[in-house]
Amino acid sequence: MNPPLRQVMEEFVQEYVGSVPTLFGRIVYLSTLNDAGRYRQAGLEARLGARRASAVLSKIHHDLVIEWLQLTMQERHDDLRRYLASEGKAVDPKRRPPATNVADLLPPALSLADRELFASELRILFEIVRRQGSP
Repeated sequence: MNPPLRQVMEEFVQEYVGSVPTLFGRIVYLSTLNDAGRYRQAGLEARLGARRASAVLSKIHHDLVIEWLQLTMQERHDDLRRYLASEGKAVDPKRRPPATNVADLLPPALSLADRELFASELRILFEIVRRQGSP
């Protein structure tokens, strides 16, 4: 990645993504910018154009998911609980996260193995949080 593009990416991460207090929350935030495989964010598009902005956002999203997967299970658990608490969300003891919602959290370029790992571990974590009670 060329230096000016890397600088824009770092500024975006610092200004927008970095303001989200949890890693899981950052993944959720980036997933909201993804519309059928094309990422959209007006400020970044104004600076880079739609195609480049989408590529930068996809890379950031991908990197965040990989970073989350590299955490220990305890760190992911703690991060998820902090995310749920910050959003004021309780885990309904009778419901698990639907597979489609989990898939919607992931960047399109993520490998199948990483998709499956993320989905299975997230389901386990939701079950643990559910059994422990609300965050």
